[in-house]
Amino acid sequence: AVIDTPLSAMLRYVDANGNLDIDADTTMNGESVTVTRSDSGVILAGASATVSAGVASFTNIRLGTPTQPGGGLKLRFADSAGSQVVVTTVAESTDITLVGHVTSTLTSSLGYTTLLPNNTFQDVWRVAVNDTGSDGVATFVNSITFNVGVSTARTATNFAWQLVGDSTISTISNPAAFTVGASSVTVTLNGLLTVGDGASKTLTLRARIQETDSVDLDGVALTLAADPDDIVTLNTGSRMVGGATINAPSSLTVNVIATKMRFLGAQPSSTMTGATIGASLEFTDANGNRDLSITENVTANWSGAGTESNNVVAAMAGVANFGAAGFAIAEPGDLNGVIGFSDDAGVAGDLLDISINPFSLIDSDDADALIALSGTPVSVLNSNAGPTTVFGFRVSDPGRSDGLNTTLTALTLVATVSAPHSVDD
Repeated sequence: AVIDTPLSAMLRYVDANGNLDIDADTTMNGESVTVTRSDSGVILAGASATVSAGVASFTNIRLGTPTQPGGGLKLRFADSAGSQVVVTTVAESTDITLVGHVTSTLTSSLGYTTLLPNNTFQDVWRVAVNDTGSDGVATFVNSITFNVGVSTARTATNFAWQLVGDSTISTISNPAAFTVGASSVTVTLNGLLTVGDGASKTLTLRARIQETDSVDLDGVALTLAADPDDIVTLNTGSRMVGGATINAPSSLTVNVIATKMRFLGAQPSSTMTGATIGASLEFTDANGNRDLSITENVTANWSGAGTESNNVVAAMAGVANFGAAGFAIAEPGDLNGVIGFSDDAGVAGDLLDISINPFSLIDSDDADALIALSGTPVSVLNSNAGPTTVFGFRVSDPGRSDGLNTTLTALTLVATVSAPHSVDD
């Protein structure tokens, strides 16, 4: 039975053998029957019926609160006193289950368009549970299921979820309260959400991205919906009207916003002058997720004297690939230099520069070996002495940029002796 919904019953006056007593004109004219409940609840209408031809017909018994969703409610029918025939036996109905109306609804209240991967829960959809106030009882929500569609290969399990109520319930974020499948999120409320008779309550679904170091998270779209048939209410109150799926007014798009640059993999630590330097970097947020939509130029600057070429590269899908652009540095070389990379302070702002340090730019032959006087030459040579050092020199290799040793294969010394002598003397 449903609250405030007509019930019918028919009682017959019979003798001990079950024969109907139809003597309405002589013995039972004006007799009536009254119905009461076995609990403390009220009967809103149709609580009595007049007997006619031995029969009392009830066509509009309307039961009020409280509901009895577990059954056990009985209706008791008693004969009125003071008539010519008094029936002392009370007729009793079978167990009745009394529930609320199927009139509560779910409506979409507010949608959102952007979800940021910033480690915080963000509102993604707001809905309202509405009790129409038709039966005098509240709506008690036991659980609610949201349908989640995610583009790419992701599912609802890639996100953490919260449900926020108004002042009647606190934020529900306990993972035990959530059953998350590939395409659905079910929140078990255990009757915590009570929508008063004739009232509405707002629920806000919230999500948090759990991914890090993703190369394709940016631009992922989420669509949200809820089927009223998947909202479970307690039978002690009003129940949900089934029907068409309720959709969020707009899909959500994950928007990765770069906060830093970082290198992609291991970077070269040296190269020859004029050769392509295969460096590459990406723009990411704090969690390492790549910003695919960024429009920035990155400039590479060399600390040495060599001139850079193709050293300004535009980011494509979040990556600045200097190797593909043919970035190179001309001679002179320089060991243990630094290549710095800076963005142009565009949409993402001026991000922190990054560098390859140290970086060695190597010449094939930097021709930097030196020869210099070593010691003090003697001014007098004694003819009676043995071999005497008259001149010393030192060969040095500064190691500027070629990484090669200096090897002497021949050495020519030029000596001038005053006449009439010669070097052979």
